[in-house]
Amino acid sequence: MRIEDVKKNMERKVKFNGAEYFLTGCILRKTKGKFYYQAELLDLTERAVLIVALDKVESG
Repeated sequence: MRIEDVKKNMERKVKFNGAEYFLTGCILRKTKGKFYYQAELLDLTERAVLIVALDKVESG
């Protein structure tokens, strides 16, 4: 997923590693002078939150 797609997919189902999750947030981080985005995904079946690379998430 690109950063431009985050707003329209917030609180909607998205796919990561072939499974469906809800996109609940987007995080901007800086490490060693480089910026990158991460997605916050909610897994309702496990009642867990995953933090993954934004570019690995697909629109539902």
